[in-house]
Amino acid sequence: MSRVESWAEMILTKMSSYRRAEETTRTPPPSIIGRAIGVYSAEGTYDGVIWISEDGIVVLDGDLRRFVAFTEIAKVHLPKTKEELDEPTKRVIRVEALDGTLTPVVVAGSKGRFFDVFEFSRFLSRVVGLAKKAP
Repeated sequence: MSRVESWAEMILTKMSSYRRAEETTRTPPPSIIGRAIGVYSAEGTYDGVIWISEDGIVVLDGDLRRFVAFTEIAKVHLPKTKEELDEPTKRVIRVEALDGTLTPVVVAGSKGRFFDVFEFSRFLSRVVGLAKKAP
């Protein structure tokens, strides 16, 4: 099991909107780089999908189809206001690449008062840290 997969197991599997790659009937998109680990989809709340691989994430949201490598992530920005958290479609992590490009990642799910957006950002922070330490 890779280190990224280990972090996904520890953090993401607790979310009801996350499935391991082998547990889903979805097919990974052609734009995914590396072995698919899992997929996040808050069905019934939001239509966007986030695929997680050993090398990065693929965001599929409307017309947006973007792969973001963990090694290319400079910062992860969380929602800043309570209003952003109250509306599922506004629960957005803004992933900033090294070149300044911002990729909106909607993580709409929640369980009671606990929002998936915070756990997903924790996962990203951990694996981006791993990617920066890798030789």
